[in-house]
Amino acid sequence: MVGLEFEVLPESSLKCNDVIEFVLGTPINQVITALQNASKVIRNVEFVYSKEEPFTRDLTITLKNDGIRLIIEPVFQRLKLIEVYDFKNITLKYW
Repeated sequence: MVGLEFEVLPESSLKCNDVIEFVLGTPINQVITALQNASKVIRNVEFVYSKEEPFTRDLTITLKNDGIRLIIEPVFQRLKLIEVYDFKNITLKYW
């Protein structure tokens, strides 16, 4: 069973219809709010950061069920990388 279907905009964003959109450069608070608003479809989210070096190491938000990792740079806290690491539960489409 394939879950969500994302549209890929290279070097820009990953969008799932009207459910959620991840755009490079988005502030962390907007990413977290978007995930909260999509909580009916996106579950099992993991947030990892360094307590010892919070401003030198990237923050990561992993959507474990969907195989997507969002990397956020630590100083300005903006989305800098969208990594798709598991293609079993999602479909990517490119126009």
